[in-house]
Amino acid sequence: MKRFILFIILCLPLSAIAQTTSFNKLMEKYSTMQDCTTIVMEKEMLRSMGVESGMDSVLVVSVESEGLIDTFREDVALATEGFSVLMTVNSGGEMVKIVSRSEGGKISEMIVLTISSEEGVAIRVTGNNLSLNEAISLIDM
Repeated sequence: MKRFILFIILCLPLSAIAQTTSFNKLMEKYSTMQDCTTIVMEKEMLRSMGVESGMDSVLVVSVESEGLIDTFREDVALATEGFSVLMTVNSGGEMVKIVSRSEGGKISEMIVLTISSEEGVAIRVTGNNLSLNEAISLIDM
């Protein structure tokens, strides 16, 4: 029994790494495709933009090809497995969804998704004690 508990404890960090890696694979996949844009903003860039919060990095994947939207939707679903849904809005064929992952009761990672029939965007924010207001402010960026 002790070995089983030790095994579970050792596997927990690996599951967090796997989820982070899934989003990084999503970034890598779409960074080489036409009609797709990827953006990486690290902490120093965010500070220079006047962002004074717990954000450490912002990663953006944007797909502007109707032929890729269904594949993008499936890839995003895989990359966000294990996240908690904070909010979902469906309006006029456009879906906005905010999911998060917490560590120690504080939100450490948030992903904002907006997907329509013409465009898909995934914004991943990492940091310490992120707030929903910070995630929502990214939609306007």
